[in-house]
Amino acid sequence: MDYKYLFFDLDGTLWDFNANSEDTLLELYTHFHLDQSFEDFHSMRDLFMTLNNRLWQAYREGQIDRERLKWYRFSLLLEEAGIRDETLARELDQFYLSRSPYKTKLISGAMEVLDCLEKSYDLHIITNGFNDVQFKKIENSGLAPFFKTVTTAEHSGHLKPDVHIFKMALDRAGATQAESIMIGDQYHVDVIGARNAGMDQIYLMSEEELPEKIESTFQIGELRGLLEIF
Repeated sequence: MDYKYLFFDLDGTLWDFNANSEDTLLELYTHFHLDQSFEDFHSMRDLFMTLNNRLWQAYREGQIDRERLKWYRFSLLLEEAGIRDETLARELDQFYLSRSPYKTKLISGAMEVLDCLEKSYDLHIITNGFNDVQFKKIENSGLAPFFKTVTTAEHSGHLKPDVHIFKMALDRAGATQAESIMIGDQYHVDVIGARNAGMDQIYLMSEEELPEKIESTFQIGELRGLLEIF
């Protein structure tokens, strides 16, 4: 297949969400003296990641809205420590969102791969993240020069895996389905969404729990695997 347009997910595919979140959470843990409420930092971090993933799933399914997602994950985190304080939860949210987008750790090989691919392909991003956060991440981490368009859920009014966000991204890029492929680390969000939109897919297999049956055009274990495909 002769591809011309490569569409990337952002968090977990290019921008290292786990590493950058951990750095931010450590600052938060120290600043708010949460060592007095949690057994240790790692237990707090793991709990936050679990709650964050659960609430993002609820957000994709339309069960909660954006604003509730942001602060409610911290509210649930505090409740696990026996603290019921919405004001503090909102302060944690503001602290986290004011610092996280300025973290610059990328998935291993990201710059090397993008530098090679941009010479032969049009590169684009499709992300479920919020505009005010995602564009800061892209700019601060040095990713911006590689990408011709960035399509967010706020742009389209739809979240991956909804086909509408993929179709908007294709339209904005001036791309056809047959000449395009989606690269992402979340199987049910990136791979199935792209497939339903008529696009080929590359699954970056970095999820801790892989689906029982993987059906994607290609699978790679690390970003550098893209250089063996293109």
